[in-house]
Amino acid sequence: MVRTQVQLSERQHGLLREEAFRRGTSVASVLRDLVDQALDPPKADPRDDPAAWAWLGFARDSAGDVAENHDAYLAGERE
Repeated sequence: MVRTQVQLSERQHGLLREEAFRRGTSVASVLRDLVDQALDPPKADPRDDPAAWAWLGFARDSAGDVAENHDAYLAGERE
């Protein structure tokens, strides 16, 4: 970890302390979690991507031969 120093308003510090108390953790831990949420949001779940389901053959207009030709699809020889 890298040690850093920031200046917060009294209100911000108070809110961080309250949240840390609520979570049963440190102010630093809450701050790290908030930075992660703001700057590195979670990636979308690929299971929610209709293109992924179509590629697997679960769409109305899909080729329907993925099970038989999965190696060719993975190699990019088929679309």
